[in-house]
Amino acid sequence: MLKKTLILSTAVSALLSLPVGAMAADATFDVADRIDTHDWSGPYMGISFGLGGQNSDGDHQFTTSSRIDLGALDIVGFITGAHLGWNYVDDQTLIGFEADYSLYNHSDQAFEAEGDASFTYDADYFATVRGRLGIIDGDVLLYATAGIAFTGGDIQTTSTGGEQDRVDFAGPVFGTGLEWAMSHNVTLRSEWLYAKFRNEENLDDFADGQTEDAFLPEDIIAIRAGLTWNYDGTPSFEIQKDEQIHDWNGLVAGGFVGAGMMDSSGVFDSGDSSSVVDFGGITDAGLLAGATIGWNYQDGHLVAGLQADISFIEWDGLAREANSRVDRVELETDYLATVRGRLGYADDDLLVYGTAGIAFISGELNDPTGGSMGQDVGFDETGLVVGAGMEWAVNDQASVFVEGLYLNFDDTTNLSNVGGGDAGDGFTLEDGILAKIGVNFKLN
Repeated sequence: MLKKTLILSTAVSALLSLPVGAMAADATFDVADRIDTHDWSGPYMGISFGLGGQNSDGDHQFTTSSRIDLGALDIVGFITGAHLGWNYVDDQTLIGFEADYSLYNHSDQAFEAEGDASFTYDADYFATVRGRLGIIDGDVLLYATAGIAFTGGDIQTTSTGGEQDRVDFAGPVFGTGLEWAMSHNVTLRSEWLYAKFRNEENLDDFADGQTEDAFLPEDIIAIRAGLTWNYDGTPSFEIQKDEQIHDWNGLVAGGFVGAGMMDSSGVFDSGDSSSVVDFGGITDAGLLAGATIGWNYQDGHLVAGLQADISFIEWDGLAREANSRVDRVELETDYLATVRGRLGYADDDLLVYGTAGIAFISGELNDPTGGSMGQDVGFDETGLVVGAGMEWAVNDQASVFVEGLYLNFDDTTNLSNVGGGDAGDGFTLEDGILAKIGVNFKLN
C-alpha cells in the first residue's frame, strides 16, 4: 500500500508540473503587459490651433494716376478651428475624409503711393474638404492629404467715397501630418497645409476700378496642432512582450521638403514721385527643400538637443513702381538657415518637441529693367525662430518628422545711397512661416 501511494503521488506531481512548466515557458507577461491600443477607424471630431500665412496679388487703380498695389496685403497670424472626419482602416493602411473650418480674423491695409486712399482686406475664415491616406504603426499615424480649400472676407476702400464688398475664393490644397494616439480615443496631431488660389476677384466695377484691376489671395500656408476625439472608438488590447524603448540619443542627419512664405516691407524712391517701388507688394512664397543635422541627449522621457538646417528656397517676387508700372525690382532669395535648441517628450517611438533659436536668410534685389535702381543689392538678415513638431521613429535608425516654424526678422537693407534713393529707403523681411516634412537617420 505504501509503495502504491508513493507511485501515485509521484505521478500526480509530474502531471501537475507539465502545464505549469509549459505556461512558464510560453507566457512571460502578466496583466500589466496588456496595453490599450487606439482604434483609428470610424468617425471623429476635434479642435486645432496654429499659424496661417496669406500672400496676395493684384492692383486697384481707381484713376489713371493713382494705383494701390494689392500685393502688399500679406497676412501672418493665429488661426483656430474645428475639424471632423471619418476613417477606414485596413491592416496598417488608413483612408479617410476630413472637413475643417478655421477662424482667420486678420486684416491688412495697402495705401495709394502718392495719396491718402487705401484698400483693406479683412480675411475671416479658412476651410478645407480633404481626403487622407496614411500608414499606421500602433499609436502613430503618418498621413498625406489633399482636397479643396476655401477662404474669404470683406474688401473695402476709402477712394471715391468708399465702397465695401464680399469676396470668396476656392482652390486646391495639399499637406501632410503626424498623429499620436494618447489613449484609445484621443489623439494629438501636427499638420501643415498649402493652398493655391486662382479665381481672382474682378475690380473693374469696384470703386471706379480700371480695366484688368483684380484681387487674389494667391497662397495660404496653415501650420496647426490639434486634439481629436474618436467618439466611436472602443479600446482593444494586445499583448506586449519584450518592449523596446526607442533610443533617441546621438547624432542625426537628414533631409526635408515643405513650403513657406515671408512678409516684406519698405520702399525705394529714386526721387521721381512717379517711380516709388513698394516692397510690400513682393510675392515671396513657395516650396522649399533642404538638409538638417543635429544631436540629441535623452534622459528618460525627456529629450534635449541641438539642430542646424539649411533650406534652398525660391520665394522670388516682383515689386513695381506705383503708377507707370515701368520700373520694377525683383527679389531673389538664395537660402534660409536656422540653428536651434530642441526640448521634447518621448513616448517610446514618438517625440513631441518645441524648438527655438536663430534664423539667417540671404538674397538679392535686382533691377531687371535697368531703371532707377541701376544695380543689384545683396542682403543678409538675422532673426529669431520658434516652432514645434512631432517625430516618429520608423525603426532603430530612421525617423520621420513634421515641423512648423515661425520666423521674425527686423534688419533693414539701406537703399538711400542706391540709384539716387531717398533718405529712409530700404528693404525689410519681417515675419514668416515654414512647414516641413523630413527624414532623419542616426549616424552612430
